[in-house]
Amino acid sequence: MKKLVALLLMIAMLICTGSCAIYAESTSAYTVDELAYTAYCEIGAVYYSSIRHLETLGGLWESLADKTSWDDVDAFWVYEYWLADGDFDEAMQRGMFLNAIGEKKLGVDNVLTENMSALVDAIRKEAAARHLTDPKSAVFILLAWGQEAGRLKKEETYQAELQLGMEVIRTLMKLDADDAYLDTLKDYYKEASAIHKYMADFSDTYLSFTSKLKQYQESYDSWEIEFDFIFGTDSYETYGDAYSRFLKEWEAQAQ
Repeated sequence: MKKLVALLLMIAMLICTGSCAIYAESTSAYTVDELAYTAYCEIGAVYYSSIRHLETLGGLWESLADKTSWDDVDAFWVYEYWLADGDFDEAMQRGMFLNAIGEKKLGVDNVLTENMSALVDAIRKEAAARHLTDPKSAVFILLAWGQEAGRLKKEETYQAELQLGMEVIRTLMKLDADDAYLDTLKDYYKEASAIHKYMADFSDTYLSFTSKLKQYQESYDSWEIEFDFIFGTDSYETYGDAYSRFLKEWEAQAQ
């Protein structure tokens, strides 16, 4: 038995060593700046998507604030939510969100023009099955459906992006511990992780939430300006090919 355990441990070590060697060989093909840009993009994807998730949550929450019974969650509510108080860009986002849920989750087309009642019926049915008495629970039903429909990012994708961001930062620490922008990337990672954790484990009052969301939005914009200074406003043209190549290699190694 001891020999078997020792053999399994040796195999595991060899697999790990091989994987690490492949990763080291892969990263050596990139400049420090290319690796830094890769970390920035992966962390930024977590940051942006977390905020977008929270914006969707906030829009749903606001639209359901005055609903006191499930009878209030009707086709007229769907229509009002979709209009987004006249914000055309937000209305487009909400329309794609609801149509994707109708198409991919419920199997119906044209939710907003022909099948609003089908969406409402599905929400109420889900709430009844889960014994949810508060109509504001529709917020979290729709968020979950939005993830299933691919309009909101799933948790495993967030975790993969965070892992890659951290791994690249660790590589940069080994390659050039004195890199001028390493601390900036570390701070960016910490902030993105904190916002994602707030999103993933959401529990807050509406007033506190709206204040935090505004801070997150402003902070994200500030970070984007910061990285424009670091990488340049045409950064994708400069580093995009290397970033895409790195992702393909990373995904191939993960399989």
